[in-house]
Amino acid sequence: MSNPSPESNGVSGNPDSLSLGTNSLAGGTPAATEARELSVVVPFYNPGASVGTVVAELLHQFDSAGIDGEVIAVDDGSTDGSGRSVAALDDDRVTVITLPVNSGKGAALRAGFRLSNARYVGMIDSDGDISPRHLIEYRELAVKSGCPIVIGSRGAPGSQNHVSGKRRLMSEAYSGLVALLFDVRIHDTQVGCKLFDAAALQQILPRLTENRFVVDLEMLVVAAELGIGPIVEAPVEVRRVTGSTIKPTTVLRMVIDTLALYRRRRQDQSAQHELEADSMSLDVPSGPRSVELFGVAVTDEHPYDFVSRCTREFAADRKRRTVLAMHITALNAIDQPGVRDGLAAADYLHADGVSVSIIAKCAGARAIAAIPTTDLGPRYLHELAALQGRPVRVAILGGEPGIAQAAGDALARDHGVDIVMTEHGFQDDWQPVLDELRLSEPDVVFVGLGMPLEALWVQQWLSELPDAMIITCGGWLRLLSGDETRAPAWLLRLHLEFAWRWATDFKRTNARYSRGIKTVAVGCAGALRSRRSVAAKQRSLAP
Repeated sequence: MSNPSPESNGVSGNPDSLSLGTNSLAGGTPAATEARELSVVVPFYNPGASVGTVVAELLHQFDSAGIDGEVIAVDDGSTDGSGRSVAALDDDRVTVITLPVNSGKGAALRAGFRLSNARYVGMIDSDGDISPRHLIEYRELAVKSGCPIVIGSRGAPGSQNHVSGKRRLMSEAYSGLVALLFDVRIHDTQVGCKLFDAAALQQILPRLTENRFVVDLEMLVVAAELGIGPIVEAPVEVRRVTGSTIKPTTVLRMVIDTLALYRRRRQDQSAQHELEADSMSLDVPSGPRSVELFGVAVTDEHPYDFVSRCTREFAADRKRRTVLAMHITALNAIDQPGVRDGLAAADYLHADGVSVSIIAKCAGARAIAAIPTTDLGPRYLHELAALQGRPVRVAILGGEPGIAQAAGDALARDHGVDIVMTEHGFQDDWQPVLDELRLSEPDVVFVGLGMPLEALWVQQWLSELPDAMIITCGGWLRLLSGDETRAPAWLLRLHLEFAWRWATDFKRTNARYSRGIKTVAVGCAGALRSRRSVAAKQRSLAP
């Protein structure tokens, strides 16, 4: 995986470090930096040198049009060194984000959108088949007409499509499928060149769940459902690029994902109708939906959206917030005294890791993804720093003696935080530690005592904790300190990091993961039974 050079305006080192500097789409109070006129997100995965050419052409178009613009290039786990061609441009208008593993175009776009800080936000593919000049033209059209969304469309008058007849036929067939399934009234949803008014994108972004190529369609479907429009189809020239091919497996995957999107949108609409009907006579709670796992409600929200919401709400009032992760070790111990209550008492509770995500999917979760706290920790820090306009003050509690200090050194070095306190997790008397913790006035406290102990600890000492984000982080401190290493990239892509830990640290992890297999089986079976029971009850009540 390529990382930007130290001189580039980007994120390197730890692949999870997503700098979310001046994100106007994250909500809350933006940092002091003024919004630019145009921000363009360029997601890429192994495109070779073409991504550098696209970014350089974007910068040239900014200069020619006299536009104050920025480029956010999102390296989606590339392995061909293509990120170096972007870093070599050495331009402070370019930011490079490196995702830890290949997560898909949708995930890469969401990461880039959250970092954007401009009146208009564009996106363009990295293979060079579309000229960046179109985004300049689309921005001019949006400014003059006031339309919130302008998209490149091969069906718009004046468009030129230089691709093969086979690819053209597949595009037409896909457009027919979209027209059949969705009421979007758009001829061409898949051209990788689109422009959004930032206010429109701010409404669309929290509702996106698609991680792969169908995200282009999902954005327009969500916009239509929200009544955002008009969506203008503008002329585009699609150039034939050597080596740019669509594999049969890609086409099949897109069809499957499109059908899945249709099913999700129908489910969401049905749930919304039920919610509106219920609200006529009931007080309906606000906020994201949740699913119940072993008697505890877990937020059904994409982890990146979860992080944004937590940091945004904390930054708004600076009141203490407890953020806990439900992972397999917590579920293994769910029936131990106090564990279920400790998890349920958290201000925010999210699913952590592949095992809990599987159970959540069986329980009907739609947005939960298998992203562990290890990959979310840096996001809390960067998003909070952006919202408060200064480095985050961090306290770390947990681990064996020396682990917290080493973890703090790594966070300070790689993420620019101020470490105000570190203490190991083997304390005979926590009271002096908590007294010092309050005096240190942290913004974030990472508690790495391991589950279920950290959930019980937070509940026990809640009244003694400072007004900060109290985030449990399990074994992340050992990874930060260098005491443990992460799995190879290919295992991370397959969400099999637990297998790596099981194999490389068998003595310490065997009991946890062996029991976890049974926990997953029991949890999935119970969740599926519960869903069938609810469905049967609904059918019996239907007229």
